[in-house]
Amino acid sequence: EPGEPWAYDEFMFGGQDVRAVALRHTIDGADYKVLMAHTTRVRGALVQRLLLFGALPLLVLLVGLALWLWRGIERDLAPLGKLQAALTHRDAKDLSPLPLAPSTREIEEVGQAVNQLFERLGRSVRAQQEFAGNVAHELRTPLAGIRALADYGITHPDPLIWHAQLRQITAAAARTGRLVNQLLDLARADEGETALRRERLLLAPLVQQAVMRHLDKADAHGVDFGARGLDDPGTAEAAAWADAALVDGILNNLIDNALRYGGRTLTVELSADAASDTCTISVIDDGPGIGEPVRRAMLQRWAQGLDGENLGQGAGLGLSIVARYAELLGAHLSLDDADAQGGLRASITFAAA
Repeated sequence: EPGEPWAYDEFMFGGQDVRAVALRHTIDGADYKVLMAHTTRVRGALVQRLLLFGALPLLVLLVGLALWLWRGIERDLAPLGKLQAALTHRDAKDLSPLPLAPSTREIEEVGQAVNQLFERLGRSVRAQQEFAGNVAHELRTPLAGIRALADYGITHPDPLIWHAQLRQITAAAARTGRLVNQLLDLARADEGETALRRERLLLAPLVQQAVMRHLDKADAHGVDFGARGLDDPGTAEAAAWADAALVDGILNNLIDNALRYGGRTLTVELSADAASDTCTISVIDDGPGIGEPVRRAMLQRWAQGLDGENLGQGAGLGLSIVARYAELLGAHLSLDDADAQGGLRASITFAAA
């Protein structure tokens, strides 16, 4: 353009496309023009060289980065492949933990989750196996006895013998039913960690319901049975975070044991301690009690005291069920003398809700 210090143009020169730039410059009053031109072919070759020498290092860098990422991902995923192979070839009965090699946090968490699942499955399988073994071991004898009583009654011509045998069958069936219930309670206790559902429970209604359930049985045994503390101002609203079925199981087993092995008086007591922020359910009888040296042993499965062995009615599961339920609920089970004359006070202490 006229008056501009530079000019730009493309034109043909010698049969080639030429691109030129002209610069105007004045020095000491003299005008000068500087002309720079080159063919477009040379310019294209220059651009190609610039692209080649600029892009080649980037390409090499990208290839190296891709190889590094591929090796890193392969290395980090190797434990996942080993985990998959271990699970694929593992026997269905093998629930032992998988060995975990050091790896990324995510893969380690997956391995830990699998091992935790194996642990839960293992507990469930062991509980089922123990339950099946207990049922097979404990029910074989009473069922055989019931069958023997029935066979003898059928073959005997005297109707009086029939009635006597039927009464014995009824008593044996009742003992067998109680044993089945205890075995089921024991299986529930073993599975309790996964099935436990805690909620805020008022304890007074649960104690009252348990007492009402056992009144007829207490009357049949000639036991003076009652409750204490249910309507007191400090205990009427006593509550704990617990599972209602487990609390019922605790009360049923403690009351049933007291009716079988206790004396002529049985009391269920509910109390609350504001200082320690706890509430306690106690089942108190005036029977022979349990001596201090054997109390801990009585909390084990299949353990019976001398009275239980002499009566031949129990299987030594009641207190072990109570102990397991208390453990699941985070409660404390204690066995103490009822008073200076003896007897037994079985207490379950809950943290107050």
